[in-house]
Amino acid sequence: EYASIVERAAEYCHHLAENWRQASRKIGEFVEVDLGELAEEVKKVIFFSSDQIVIDHSVRAVVRGSKIELARVFQNFFRNALEAESERVTVSFRVTKELSHVVISDNGNGMDDRTSAGALGGGFSTKPGGTGLGLRICRHILGAHGAKFAMSSVVGEGTRIEMIFPVLPS
Repeated sequence: EYASIVERAAEYCHHLAENWRQASRKIGEFVEVDLGELAEEVKKVIFFSSDQIVIDHSVRAVVRGSKIELARVFQNFFRNALEAESERVTVSFRVTKELSHVVISDNGNGMDDRTSAGALGGGFSTKPGGTGLGLRICRHILGAHGAKFAMSSVVGEGTRIEMIFPVLPS
């Protein structure tokens, strides 16, 4: 099982490297993606099934998108939360007739308004050696999927990310 996880991680890393090498803004072919399954796969493959990441599977949210690009979004949000000293990162889903909501919340350090604005603008990082591009790339990927993005954060309490996707047509 571990060999399979490492193999998928290597495949994922290879794809990311190719993506950057091409320096293209083109988003990959869109297919049906179960966001809960994808979040679980990112947790398992990239974060070695970390107990700190908890995914609520009580609601199934399926969207049309690029699986590998949406995996990058989950990876970035999970990594940011864990690097902000979160003990728990929760992922939940809510689906209405028209929208699929994904909420990722953590109990990490949180950010003040100035830091939040800088992080959303891009080119700003509180991490040594950070590029400050993570949230900007995520926003670009989500925009290419027709999704909206919202973030709120409170110092000492954590950060809440909401992604809102159009539902798949019936």
